[in-house]
Amino acid sequence: MGTRAAPADRVAPERSPVWLWRRRVLIALTAYVALSYLAAWFVLHPVTSPVRLPEYLATSKPVDVTFHSSDGTRLSGWWFRAPGAVGSIVLCHGAFENRMGVIDCVPRLLGARLNVLSFDFRARGRSGGSQSTLGKRETEDVLAGVRWVKERPEATALPIGGMGFSQGAAAAIMAAAQCDDLAAIVADSPYSSLDKAVDRHL
Repeated sequence: MGTRAAPADRVAPERSPVWLWRRRVLIALTAYVALSYLAAWFVLHPVTSPVRLPEYLATSKPVDVTFHSSDGTRLSGWWFRAPGAVGSIVLCHGAFENRMGVIDCVPRLLGARLNVLSFDFRARGRSGGSQSTLGKRETEDVLAGVRWVKERPEATALPIGGMGFSQGAAAAIMAAAQCDDLAAIVADSPYSSLDKAVDRHL
């Protein structure tokens, strides 16, 4: 009987260059897909800061409000009333923020005798919704905010403006194109193309 080679004596079969190339391609593709998925997930589900009213705005006594976007998503915000108001502003935060990202604008707007609705876009802050859409559905959120302001007894006869930053600026511009009730827009750093904005974030 012949002797059987011990496991230590066995030689591993040599892999062909084609097999090695295919293995490397498969690993690269798997890593690419996994990283792309994670990047997209974090863009659509970023962590934002807690929502807390700053002490310097406590005397303004904002009202906690909720209203709903066109698809039923519940939106949450603060309504600040300005004494002797001459207009109202819907204040729109950026993509990776909530209302706290623009809260420093409120004292100046109130000082200019403007009521302020500062709210959280969907999937941000205290609002409902499972994910951000980087402006696509947020435009509907702005329109919902405008409708809510228009129905306020103290703001019915006053002009309404929008003020936004980044994604909020783009959403306000797109909302103004669909809504005659937005008399003016202040847009800080809006994007000109949603596709380009998505590419940049990813």
